[in-house]
Amino acid sequence: MKAAIMAGGVGSRLRPLTCNIPKPMVSVANRPVMEYTVELLKKYGIRDMCATLQYLPNKIKEHFGDGSRFGVNIRYYIEDQPLGTAGSVKNAEDFLDETFVVISGDVLTNFELDKALEYHKSKNSLVTIVLTRVPVPLEYGVVVTDENGRIIRFLEKPSWSEVFSDTVNTGIYILEPEVLNYIEKGRVFDFSKDLFPLLLQQGKPVYGYIADGYWCDIGNIQQYMGCHRDILMGSVQVNLKEKAWRPGVWMGDNVKIGEGSVISDYVIIGDNVRIGKNVLIDSGTVIGDDVVIEDNTTVKKAVVWSNSYIGRNCEIRASLLCHRVQLKDKTCAFEHSVIGDDTLVKEGSIIKPGIKIWPQKVIEQESVVFSDVVWGSQYKKNLFGYDGIAGQVNIDITPEFCARLGSALPCVLKDHIGVSCDDFVQSQMLKKALISGLMSTGVRVYDFGTMILPMMRSAVRDYGLNGAVHIKRVNDDKTSVIDILDSKGCNIDKDKERKLENALNQGDFKRCGSEDIKNVDVIPAYDRIYMVKLLNAIDASSLRRRHFTVSFETSSEYMRRLLAGMLNYCGCIVSDNGEINFYIDSNGEILGLKGPDGKVLSEETMIALRSYLALQGPGTEPIVIPVNSPDAICEMVKSKNREVIYTKTALQDWMGKLRDNETDIKGITQFDLRFDAVSFLLKLMETIAKEGITLAELLTKLPAFYFDKKTVYCSWDAKGRVMRSLLEEIHGDEEIEGVKIRHDKGWAMVLPDPDRPACKVYAQGYTEEYARELTDMYVQKIKSLDSDKKKE
Repeated sequence: MKAAIMAGGVGSRLRPLTCNIPKPMVSVANRPVMEYTVELLKKYGIRDMCATLQYLPNKIKEHFGDGSRFGVNIRYYIEDQPLGTAGSVKNAEDFLDETFVVISGDVLTNFELDKALEYHKSKNSLVTIVLTRVPVPLEYGVVVTDENGRIIRFLEKPSWSEVFSDTVNTGIYILEPEVLNYIEKGRVFDFSKDLFPLLLQQGKPVYGYIADGYWCDIGNIQQYMGCHRDILMGSVQVNLKEKAWRPGVWMGDNVKIGEGSVISDYVIIGDNVRIGKNVLIDSGTVIGDDVVIEDNTTVKKAVVWSNSYIGRNCEIRASLLCHRVQLKDKTCAFEHSVIGDDTLVKEGSIIKPGIKIWPQKVIEQESVVFSDVVWGSQYKKNLFGYDGIAGQVNIDITPEFCARLGSALPCVLKDHIGVSCDDFVQSQMLKKALISGLMSTGVRVYDFGTMILPMMRSAVRDYGLNGAVHIKRVNDDKTSVIDILDSKGCNIDKDKERKLENALNQGDFKRCGSEDIKNVDVIPAYDRIYMVKLLNAIDASSLRRRHFTVSFETSSEYMRRLLAGMLNYCGCIVSDNGEINFYIDSNGEILGLKGPDGKVLSEETMIALRSYLALQGPGTEPIVIPVNSPDAICEMVKSKNREVIYTKTALQDWMGKLRDNETDIKGITQFDLRFDAVSFLLKLMETIAKEGITLAELLTKLPAFYFDKKTVYCSWDAKGRVMRSLLEEIHGDEEIEGVKIRHDKGWAMVLPDPDRPACKVYAQGYTEEYARELTDMYVQKIKSLDSDKKKE
């Protein structure tokens, strides 16, 4: 049997660890992590193996050679450019002429590969995916198997709202050689995204084997540090090159320890380490070869790579020091800070928690480092939430951040980018910083000034832009949201979000020469053009004949002026108690409409109302509604001989489905009804005027339904387990998102919240009481499952 080790990863989320080495060469317990992979394969009799390389390939070739030093035979296959996981293995097709294992060179595991192989043979499988269960499955491919172990559902790197299990793909596969026939040589092709869905679609035998044991994908700094704790605490057994010095402490050769120094339990110290007097090496610490630690220094829960120097009276707490780092006397590096290769930190400096310093930097004497020191910058992993990039102004979202974001944006939006913001001064400040970052890359920038977000969505299409950015204030004067739009005026998709996050993490933005910086094109008064377009899209004369009385609220003075002008043009009279009473948020996205009883209509009623309005036009396009909508809306649509298309609740999916099914972009579309509150209001008033009815009478035309929804706390690491349990124990229906469980007199649906440690429960019942009973039932079920997780 043979093996292919995938070792071409750049490891961008591990930077600065991987700035100078490929990910499989990252040191884990003082050995390159790929050494553990080679040893695992050898343990189960696999000695013939190849490694697929792409990023800094010579680093791996020089270390492993032909494999003889490790008792194996290794060949190398190098990609000129990334070909994806499956494409890289296809390169080794001439070598992989029998059943073979594919495994990543950057995971730490003790899975029993012989049992997985036996399972593969017993199922006569073409592909067997080795699976495991993890608390937080967002970074992996989530998998569901039937009772025979055959894979029936697979989703790569889901958002929380898409999580339906905690059983994930470990990236370890057992394959028959004929599977390579499905991969085109030289083409970018991925196992999870391309090959496995293709095989499932064709009904090929693809099975999942749930392995027992330890598995850690060293994908980010947190996971990297965590695997060291697991090794030290015995959660996984590995062959350390150091010898047991006493129980819980491993030490290399020629280690010198000064008088008064203390070495706590659960510590690894490499060869040729010199430790001065009165030093504390506390539990959870790994010290590499040839490290010097001077007198009176404390090192706690840290990982220090080889040839580093730590001076006198230093404090190192849960930090990571890469190769040849020099910390001079009285320096401090606090929790989760990372210092790259060949960096010099001078006397008395303080590295604050969570700070990352790229290689070959110099931190001047007595500096206090509050932000990352890179050739760009690095930010939190989950940059995007449900609605764009959100954070507190001048804390999370600063002018510096916006400038760097602008420098990174061309990697996903290319050239010709629009920029706008609302009328708050905080947004104006951030917009100027964003524009400066965009200009530094040489792209052409179009400044639309002050607008609401729906206007920017429209301007993208009118001006043929490749994308746009809109900055808005929400909730209060401290929080801002940055929306990034694609060429259709939709929020960019998840792939572009990840690509942008990676660009920010890596920090190597493409600056242009000073001669290539372009002037900003200022676009004046697009809001007037937009309002004329909207008024031309409806029968404004019918509104003027009706003389609506309206009352409204909004928190934006700009929005107030815009509404006042539009309503005046339509012959509406603004009063304190109008026949139409509504609220519009400051960005013109959300319309809160009050019914005859004075209560704001529920979101489900608004979905029904938007669907009704969309059905009144002459078009025949499908009606798009989210998957958690009441069934009565679907029945209403079908009664008009129109197709229903369900969408996920995520904004990007909803927007994409609406844009893809547009047939007439001249009038007010379903997209406008959902994401443009002013368009919705105008279409509502036009329909009421044309039908000669009141709002109350219009609402009686909507289908009746009983609906309830609740949000229940659910810890992050229990969400995947909750969804899997609902699928397995309650036999929930498979949906495009979440889990729906049908009952005789209704249904319930559970969706993990993408931004909070919570799940959302929706229910429809034949009565209001029964709908509440269903939500209560599943709220309690989720609480119970979460409680079970905490007891483990």
